Parts: sequence; structure tokens; C-alpha cells
Amino acid sequence: MDPIHVFFLFLFFVVLVFLGVGWMYWFRWLPKSLEKRKRLTADWNLLAKRWFANPEDRNIQQQVAGFVRRNTGFANTAYNLSLQIVERNKDSSAAKVFALETGRFACGLTREGRVPTIYDEQAIQNDIDVRSK
Repeated sequence: MDPIHVFFLFLFFVVLVFLGVGWMYWFRWLPKSLEKRKRLTADWNLLAKRWFANPEDRNIQQQVAGFVRRNTGFANTAYNLSLQIVERNKDSSAAKVFALETGRFACGLTREGRVPTIYDEQAIQNDIDVRSK
């Protein structure tokens, strides 16, 4: 056999093994990941319902903040829900403060050092002001 054919045959074998191992890993990991995401979403939905029913409850707000810090994928959802709560409870200073906290956290996730910029702070405050009028 020609050396170039041996090389390509070897390369084909290596790629085939690499793809096989990758697929085995993927199919073992994917169901666990999907199940975890379903469980987190169910937990978030329960917590969000409790929060929406009792927006002034500081204990629930702390639970929401802890959940969002552990599961940062829900940060924007928490911020949008906090703005809805501000809109529903226009005179609630606790709702506004918590909306500011969740907004800072959500915006900070995209920034270096996880600290929102002054422009983020202004945008968050504008969002709160619009929803509270």
C-alpha cells in the first residue's frame, strides 16, 4: 500500500474513533443536562409564583436572589419579573429596590468584574421609572 493511503486510512480511523467517543459522551451527558434544566425551571416557576403573590416579602426576595446567583441563566427572567412587580405595585419602594438589585446583577453578568457600568445603572433606573408611572 502507498504511504499516502496508509496515512489517510489512519487519519480516517482517528476521526472515526474521536467522533464515536464524542457521541457516546454527548448522549450520556445530554439527558442529565435536560433533566437538570427541567428541574431548575420547575423550581423557578414555583418560586416566581410565590414571589409574584407576595412581592413585599423580603424572605422570598432573598430566596429569589439566592436562586438567581446560583443559576445565572435566570437573571434576566428575574429582572423582567421584578419590573412586572414594580408595574403592578407602583408605590412599593421594596419592589423598586429589589428590581434595582436584580437589574444590577443581570447587567453585571455581561460586564468585566461583574460590575454594571453607570450606563447600565441609568438604564435600570429608567426601566423602573417607566414601569412605576
